[in-house]
Amino acid sequence: MNLLSVVAARGGSTRVPGKNMRRVLGKPLMWYAMRNIASAGLLWRTIVVTDDDSIAKVATNFGVEVCREPTVVHENSIRAIHRAWLYAVEHLRWKVDVIVSTTTTSPCYSPLLIHRTAEALTDQHDVVQTMVRSLPLGFLAHLQVDGTVEMVAPTGLSQDMPQIHAFSGCVAALWPRILQQDFSDMAAFWAQLRIKGVVHNDPHLDIDEEGDLLWMELMLKSGRYPHLYQEASSRSPQPSRYPAGDLVM
Repeated sequence: MNLLSVVAARGGSTRVPGKNMRRVLGKPLMWYAMRNIASAGLLWRTIVVTDDDSIAKVATNFGVEVCREPTVVHENSIRAIHRAWLYAVEHLRWKVDVIVSTTTTSPCYSPLLIHRTAEALTDQHDVVQTMVRSLPLGFLAHLQVDGTVEMVAPTGLSQDMPQIHAFSGCVAALWPRILQQDFSDMAAFWAQLRIKGVVHNDPHLDIDEEGDLLWMELMLKSGRYPHLYQEASSRSPQPSRYPAGDLVM
């Protein structure tokens, strides 16, 4: 089976300028995405769709194929990621069995998660998405500019609410055929898909602010992700009580 990994990585960023090339322990975020894919050792081919020379160079150093298509990934949206998937599949003339999508901005997870996500895709589902447990909502509040808290609506005690989950954005697996559908209306597109979730116990980290880069560095130094830390740093990590890759189906 031909499993294609597609990574959409644009040069721009709204909150963290040049985010994909920002360095953590001396390595750019893009490097960590490539290391996760290489460590999985599962994928038939990897294509990075980008508009940036520096990102293309990092990908090339990993020996993966680069597609320079600025019009595909020029914006920050889920539609841009879909366009990157479609562009990569068309580039290979649809000779792809499964697309495995990984992100550059949620890089802290075990390579085992790539295996489990791909293996979970069956004919009964269109997409498999990684998920993390989330805290049930008890009371919603609006934090105003002056720091005042305005209660919006009580929704019950949190311990009485059902367990909920959130999409982590680390890995997704999907059948290429769904890209033949119209996704101009993203809400309608996703509403009709049959989605399966794979729950993992990695702390959810999405690099969206400057402080997240420091948080990622601390997570790596904890020893939780040795496949990332040991190559990025010459220092030996401290052993972790929480091994990476603990997955719950």
